[in-house]
Amino acid sequence: MKVKFLTVAAMSALLLNSCSEDIVTSESAQTPVGFRIAGTRATTLYSTASLPAKLTVDAYLTTTKAKFFEKIDFNKLTAEEAGVPANNYLSTDRYYWPAGENNGLSFFAVAGIAAANNPTVASDINAKKLSVTDFVNGDGVDATQEDLLGAFCEGTKTENAAAGVSMKLHHLLSLVEVKAKSDNPSYDFKITECKLVKIVKKGDLEATWTASNVAPTCVWKANTDKANKTQVTVNVNNEVLTSTATSLTDKLICMPQTLTAWTNTGTNKVTIANNEALTNPNSYIAIKAEITTKAGAAFYTGYCNIPLSGTWEAGKKYTYILDFTNGAGYDENGDPIFGKPINFKCEVSTWTDGTATNPNMNVN
Repeated sequence: MKVKFLTVAAMSALLLNSCSEDIVTSESAQTPVGFRIAGTRATTLYSTASLPAKLTVDAYLTTTKAKFFEKIDFNKLTAEEAGVPANNYLSTDRYYWPAGENNGLSFFAVAGIAAANNPTVASDINAKKLSVTDFVNGDGVDATQEDLLGAFCEGTKTENAAAGVSMKLHHLLSLVEVKAKSDNPSYDFKITECKLVKIVKKGDLEATWTASNVAPTCVWKANTDKANKTQVTVNVNNEVLTSTATSLTDKLICMPQTLTAWTNTGTNKVTIANNEALTNPNSYIAIKAEITTKAGAAFYTGYCNIPLSGTWEAGKKYTYILDFTNGAGYDENGDPIFGKPINFKCEVSTWTDGTATNPNMNVN
């Protein structure tokens, strides 16, 4: 079984909250604070063409670093409102710029936290850092998962009046896709399910920015307690593999983490059941397949398991291409599903003398 993976850098990520004293020194007779969004490269998720419906924003005075407002929702406009164009973001309760043309604001923003996911979020303007504690990712069968975006940017009233503050959103989580193909001349593969097994769903994040609208440095600390090692399952509609790699998952949004592969070879080989029983079980991809010979005979129905290792980073996409041309992964005992191919050790029998009916033939 050959497993190839390809990493595609997208952008990195993050969130919001805050501390310090609330200060309001705003002017009211002006265009309210609003944002125009520059998107990201993961077009299958949130992008400039498919923006989130809401941002939640913290603001600080850029000069004094005092808190200006905290956890205010800014909604994407479908039509112009209060002088703010459609597709920009505006808060229901208006906030306006501090007095003075050069009295700027610094913002942390986040989008995509699911209602069922309620982590503790805090921002630190002095360190330009955002921390997220007890983040929990979606899991289960065909789980609802949502891209998580975040930003740090600085703006002024002059910039806001022209077009809205430019805010660059970055991805916080990792995007994982599993593809499969086969050019096997002897067997057909029909896929009904794909699972990422024993991946961490819970962790804490610190994201730090060096400047406005650049990608942050993201440090994830995965909570590797056994209860937080889960699986994400995608039902596949009887996909018959061909020589062209086809997507089995479309997209899976996973928490950034380092994966340790299930040990399925050598003296330390463990079965799937024994891996499950470990205090810290290890990771693998499980493909549920019906394998038949080209003549139509049933060969194997069950999970084809492939060890999974590596590091997933925030804002990056990882595509795994499973090539079933020369293998089919491993069964639940850790043994190759194909094993050793059918082969023959041959010998040829020696000639023995036959009894001729008329051994002496007259040729005259």
